[in-house]
Amino acid sequence: MKSRVVICLMAAFYLSSPTFAADFPKHADVCVGGIVSKEKLAKAILKQNDDWLKLYVDANDGPNSDPKYKPQWRRIFTDPQFCVDDPGCESAPIAKPGQSSDSSDTKPKRDNSSAIRVLDRIRFEIANSIQTNADGRYYSTANPNIGASYFLGGDTVNPILCIGPEIRTSAKPTVLKLPIRLRANSDDLGIDAARNQDLFKSVKPATVTFTRDGVKKTATTKLQAALGYAIPLPIEIEKSETLSFFSGELVPYFFANQSLTKIDGKTASFADTNTVAVGALLNTQTVFNAMPGVNHVVMAKPEYLWNTKDNSEIASIKLIYQPWTLNINTPIQLDYFLNATWFTILFDLRNDVGEYTKKGNDPTTMADHTSFDRAGSKVGFSVSTDDSGPHLVLLVTETLLYGFTGSIKQMNLLDSSLSYYFDSTSNFSFTLSYTSGRNEDTTEQAQTFTAGLSAKF
Repeated sequence: MKSRVVICLMAAFYLSSPTFAADFPKHADVCVGGIVSKEKLAKAILKQNDDWLKLYVDANDGPNSDPKYKPQWRRIFTDPQFCVDDPGCESAPIAKPGQSSDSSDTKPKRDNSSAIRVLDRIRFEIANSIQTNADGRYYSTANPNIGASYFLGGDTVNPILCIGPEIRTSAKPTVLKLPIRLRANSDDLGIDAARNQDLFKSVKPATVTFTRDGVKKTATTKLQAALGYAIPLPIEIEKSETLSFFSGELVPYFFANQSLTKIDGKTASFADTNTVAVGALLNTQTVFNAMPGVNHVVMAKPEYLWNTKDNSEIASIKLIYQPWTLNINTPIQLDYFLNATWFTILFDLRNDVGEYTKKGNDPTTMADHTSFDRAGSKVGFSVSTDDSGPHLVLLVTETLLYGFTGSIKQMNLLDSSLSYYFDSTSNFSFTLSYTSGRNEDTTEQAQTFTAGLSAKF
């Protein structure tokens, strides 16, 4: 069992985030005679990100490139020779100590790897955006999987039609940008609030509550929070015939789930699920050329956990796979039914492997503290209202795992919450939360209801 944990931990460090989505503009900005102007759309998309616009401006116009890829706004999306032998795509060399930057033997040499990563991202995002937006609500196309090849030819070649009402122009929510991330669960630390606001709304916030029963002279304090710091990984990937995009990040974190009950004049008591943990979440996103409509999100989370009730300790590794598609793990706007309401189907596959390094000091539970290997799925949904101001978010998930080894053969956990956020940032709220089932980390049975102030960023 220990060797399996070691192998999983080693594999985790080969895994590594967040998405910057390309938004379709309003009809008035890109539509000409009921058809999307490819030039207007290309330039509007490029203006949405400073790195994309800089690459478009810095790269040369391909004087020797195939004419079918010109002009430049079309080349950046379609030309396979874009950035090849192009000084405008190359980063400046770094001089050695005591050496001038223009020395002939400066190391490393100029390269275009950074520009290629930006270029791959542009092409992935436009392919994903066409598939997401040309779905018959505001725009429509006969081939939503066409990808960046859409920009080849005139506007009437593989056209995108402008249909339906104008795209909503509600104010963009304000985002609180901090170098750290705060969530209720460490699994959610892979979502970047600044880059993926829609998915961030579905993340459960960290919560602290305090209740006082004056009749029974009892006070209860509860806390559930995961605090992490995201570090982008400098992953160097070369263009291949298999991958169109790959990125990753590492998020070291600290997690605490504590519930303390104190009766006046008596010793405080702790809940069976009281834990603290340290770990690191490695998060990757991969898009294959053969599956342009699926973003394969793979996470690996090595962790060391302490149970503060019985003093048991667990070393574990969790592997999670999430397919982000048009209808799964991606918010869907319900314009046809409810005004400015978003619905998200949540789904993943997961595998938990753990080793009890210390069985604790409670003889009634020590026999159940055996090493484990569990696999299954987490499914659920979230519903959120318009986030241009105060808004509501309902989140319901069910975790179902089967134990191949260990004392628990079947494990399930229902986790639900309803949060009222005070403004458009989705940072601070009042949250009602209900959980029932076995804790995924410790398998302790619990049924809890909490109401209190929450925060996430």
